[in-house]
Amino acid sequence: MHLFLPSGDYDTKYPPHFLSVYLLHMRVRLLWLTVFIALLSSCSRRLYYPERANVPTFMEANELKATASVKLQTGRAFFAPEADIAYAPANHIGIIASYRSMPDRMADLYSRFNSTTSDSFNKTQVNLRGNRIEAGAGYFTRMGREGMLEVYGGYGNGSMTADQAPYHYFDTRYHRFFVQADVGFKNKDISVTGGVQASMQQYYQFHADSIVYRQVSSNPAQFVELTGRNFLFVQPYINAEAGYKYVFFNFQCGFSAQLGSNKRDISGDAFMYLSMGVTFRLDARRCSSYRSGSK
Repeated sequence: MHLFLPSGDYDTKYPPHFLSVYLLHMRVRLLWLTVFIALLSSCSRRLYYPERANVPTFMEANELKATASVKLQTGRAFFAPEADIAYAPANHIGIIASYRSMPDRMADLYSRFNSTTSDSFNKTQVNLRGNRIEAGAGYFTRMGREGMLEVYGGYGNGSMTADQAPYHYFDTRYHRFFVQADVGFKNKDISVTGGVQASMQQYYQFHADSIVYRQVSSNPAQFVELTGRNFLFVQPYINAEAGYKYVFFNFQCGFSAQLGSNKRDISGDAFMYLSMGVTFRLDARRCSSYRSGSK
């Protein structure tokens, strides 16, 4: 990679700290590119993919936060739209709601065909489509002047379809229960938070063109029945925001691990996610300042 810098006397026009900042910026861009390639090159794509957590980062009552973001994914659609909203109706009490989507995400699945003598396996590359809406509530508190701690729990309901035109393989709905806790700091211009989310997913209303698709996998030796089981996951994440007044750039990354199974039944190797978007923040102090006309 070439570094394109303006011509001239670097010692006078561009002091050493300028070059250091520029080189650091280039390294950050290379890191982002590496992460992007890693996300798109997963070799074992299954049914479960981690989603961003709704992280309110409230400090007091009457704070409002809304985020519109996209998550990187593999498939015909490279971006999955997402939306989060959160509100603190009282001190220490927050409510959250979220929307998640999965447009044309690619997955490699096997189906099992039983015969009288042996099993045979068909590998199929499918498109996964779906969406989910979830809501929850929780507790938050200050830790010093800029520190904060929050704990939230909630429920989500979603749908998923697996197909590859002109074939339909299966569609299903699922319940999702989650609890999350994070800690961090926040001021008027920036916030950084780290936390962990634990979730349980249950599939129901499963419909398939053939009963064999009730058992799916990305490895012939690791089949799993989708319905009638509770799938458990744990997901560490980091959420960061930087901006001015009401509008902020939002960045979140994390990864998930499936619990209770050494075979990673439905999570596969695509366990990392990267989400970026724009956040709108409003709090009681800014509202009162706006109404009084003060800055």
